[in-house]
Amino acid sequence: ELDPNAPDGSWVIDQGKPNGSTPGFRVNVKGKGKFMLKADAPEQPERSTAAQAIGGRLYHAVGYHTTCDFVVVFRPSLLKLTPGLSSTDNTGVTKVFDAAALQAVLDKSVHVDGLVRMAASEWLPGRVAGPFSYVGVREDDPNDVVPHEDRRELRGGRVMAAWLNHFDAREQNTMASWISRDPKQPDSSPGYLRHYYLDLSDCFGSAWEWE
Repeated sequence: ELDPNAPDGSWVIDQGKPNGSTPGFRVNVKGKGKFMLKADAPEQPERSTAAQAIGGRLYHAVGYHTTCDFVVVFRPSLLKLTPGLSSTDNTGVTKVFDAAALQAVLDKSVHVDGLVRMAASEWLPGRVAGPFSYVGVREDDPNDVVPHEDRRELRGGRVMAAWLNHFDAREQNTMASWISRDPKQPDSSPGYLRHYYLDLSDCFGSAWEWE
């Protein structure tokens, strides 16, 4: 996990959050790897960060692959912004992710005794191949021969989502990643596709401005 007592500037921001409604950014930490940091909604402090960490552990406990999610509380001086970054929102609009944009994310985050509280998601291993579908088979995977609507693990995933009120369990919140047998060559073969459930921050219910 990330060390909140690391030296100032050791969490290098190398990417703005590319999509989704929750503001955030990616950090690259030497010796630890890459992590996506996401903020809580100001009107529901601590809800989504806690839901993401707890929901991910419950999915993992039943046997599903999820990102390694946890809550981190840190001082802003740990962050070091890489110049020239940008991010694209859900509407397809690309904006510069500069010091002002970073400060806006931090200002909207929950603060605990002067520290910032966010959810951290460890970057997926392997080479991502895009989301998977709940129906049909993948055209780019010759081993995928069972229609997804007939797969027991996906039917079980529907029960999990209902139990945890994971209402945002759409295909965009899934991901398949190519895991090579040779970790030093992530694009090499042989290997296999590993399927993940992502972004469980909506679990356990949340308040919205509209019905």
